[in-house]
Amino acid sequence: MPRAAEDDQSPDEVALANAAAEIYRSAPQDFVATRKAAAKDARADGHKSLALEITALRKPTQGADALNRVVHAQHPVLADIAEVGAHLRHAQSAMDTASLTKLRPQRDAVIEATLQAIGAVSDGPLSDALKQSVRDSLIAAFADAAAQEVVLSGMLTRTLSYSGFGEVDVTQAAARTSTGTVLTAIVGGGQSDADEAHELDEGPDLRQRRIQEAKAQRDREAEQARTSAAKALAEAEREMARAEAEVLQSSRLLHAAQQRLNEASNARDAAAKAVKAAK
Repeated sequence: MPRAAEDDQSPDEVALANAAAEIYRSAPQDFVATRKAAAKDARADGHKSLALEITALRKPTQGADALNRVVHAQHPVLADIAEVGAHLRHAQSAMDTASLTKLRPQRDAVIEATLQAIGAVSDGPLSDALKQSVRDSLIAAFADAAAQEVVLSGMLTRTLSYSGFGEVDVTQAAARTSTGTVLTAIVGGGQSDADEAHELDEGPDLRQRRIQEAKAQRDREAEQARTSAAKALAEAEREMARAEAEVLQSSRLLHAAQQRLNEASNARDAAAKAVKAAK
């Protein structure tokens, strides 16, 4: 069952998540018609605000749609994207270049596996431009947990890119509720409503736990980054203090050498005068 990624969802948020999942699961050529029909149904049921939110759902770009199809197909590569991304972000926050180098082949393998998965669920061959947009989105997802969340939401509206530093811009990159929560498509695998209600009664669903774990991971990564930065700053300040001490010592030695040079020059002049006087 598709759900918004928050506890305490309102009925409209649940309805929006359900409608959005169906809309983003539709073929690109059917997106507008499916969205229009869902909005019409919401208005017919007296949910005008819900109809407006459904109408506002953005049609995904070709690259975004390709990634959404992999998510809706529940392809095994999704777990690899999440796992490798977590390892890469941890290594990056710890400034662990050795681990980053070691993880690069795994990253490339996951990207290639995702491209193959897209090829399996797409209607035709992938263009070079589409492949590159998918690669860019995955690189962004590996670098930023928020980017990974929207890439794996199944409701991506545009592909992402990562400049190599800072956070990834995920503005308007995925379907969201009116409160800004990213909507997430969770395909139920043929479960009945009773089965899903039973799961809800038993506790938070798996996706919610994953989101909570992802948030906790982001907090840990941020704390590790702050700790690493503080250590780097302290080491830089110590190195600067050592350099200043060396400059001061060198300055003293230079001053002493200059004095000796002046004294030797004066002695030479005096000796030259004495030789001249003797002649």
